Parts: sequence; structure tokens; C-alpha cells
Amino acid sequence: MKLNGPRPGGSFQQLKMLADRFSYINWALADQAIVSGASFITTVLIARYLGMEEFGRFALAWLGVFFAQNLQIALVVAPMMTIGPKQPGSQRSTYTGSVILQQGVIAAATTGIVYFSVVLADLFAPEWRLGAVAVPLTVLVLVGQCAEFLRRYYFTFDRARISFTIDFARYGSQTVFLLALCEGFVVEASISAVLYAMAVAALIGLILGLLFFGPVSFQASNMRRTLSRHWYFARWLIPTAVAN
Repeated sequence: MKLNGPRPGGSFQQLKMLADRFSYINWALADQAIVSGASFITTVLIARYLGMEEFGRFALAWLGVFFAQNLQIALVVAPMMTIGPKQPGSQRSTYTGSVILQQGVIAAATTGIVYFSVVLADLFAPEWRLGAVAVPLTVLVLVGQCAEFLRRYYFTFDRARISFTIDFARYGSQTVFLLALCEGFVVEASISAVLYAMAVAALIGLILGLLFFGPVSFQASNMRRTLSRHWYFARWLIPTAVAN
């Protein structure tokens, strides 16, 4: 008589399947922990480095980064994370090409808006003294958006480990750079030094993310279709993004 008992190693296989099933959630939680922790540490280090008065000016300049991020989420990230996973494998490269083009246009547009907004603010409110941060702020907006796009892209297509790697490299190096500033690497405290440090850290994450990027192709018909679908989804989010 043949007995149907558990096969050797069956429990191990079940545990492995369970771990694989929840690996995405684990990496996502780990990534969120890094981002949240780095955000808190960054705020403390910048306030310590700049002092309260300059930190207030930094917070004012940071509104430009926040504005660009909100538009990026509304116009690119949210539609991509909703529509992207539904793309069949055979169309993923063309969809990726369309989204990259859209991201490039949005990044260029928001970077230009932030730059000219800072220039105008310095012209009409010189007491804010924001003119000196126009260039480093726009560099951070551009590079930061590209790094954030890659991070969200890998989340969209179930490659959360790469998203975690990008954020670990970006925010880890950012913390190191800010600690160096606090320890006197730059004698005179300046908002520009902080913004450049954050931009370089974002560039590190961006370069690392590009190393894992898959094939990309561009088709005009697919671009029009993707843009139309994204716009249909994003048009309801734009008022909220601008208002925030």
C-alpha cells in the first residue's frame, strides 16, 4: 500500500513560496522605512547646518521641488503605476519608451517653471534672497524627478528590490553628504551647498537605476495612445497637484 505523506523538503518549498509571495511587500516596506527615516534625518541635519533663519529660506525654496513632484505624480507616476502593470510583455518596451518621453517633457517643463519662478521671486521679493539658489534648485528638481521616476518604474513592474537599491544609495549618500556639511566640509553654511549635495545623491541613485533598465523602443502610434490614456487618468489629479 502506498501512503501519500508529505514529500521531503515540502515544508521548505512552502516557506519559499510564501516568502516569494510576500517579498514585494517586504521590499516595499523596507524602502518606505528608508525614505521616511531619511526624510526625518535630512530635516534635522539641514536645520542644524543652516540655522533657523536660513532653514526658513530653504523651506521656501523647497516648495519648488514639492510643486514639481506633485505634477510628476499626477501626470506620469500615478497613470504609469495604474496602467503599466496591465501592459502585455510584448508591448512593455514600447510603453516604457512612451512613458520615458512623457517624463522627459514633464521634467523639462517643471524644471523651467521652477527656475523662472525663483528668478521672478528674487526680482519682486529680493528680501527673500532666492536668486542664488535658482541653479542648484533646478538641478535638484531635474535630477530628483528622474531618480524618482526610475524608483516608481521598478515598483510598477514588480522589481521592488531595485527601487530599494536606488533609495538606499540615494538617501544613504545624501545623509553622508549632509553630515560632511555639518562637520565643516563647507565653512560657510549655504542653501546652495545643501541643494547640490542632494542633487549629487539623487544622481547616484539615478545612475544605479539605469544599470538595471531593460529594453526600450519608441513608436509614434503607441506614444499617442499612451499619452491619451495617461491624460484621461491624470486630468482629474492635476487640480489637486497644483493646489497642494
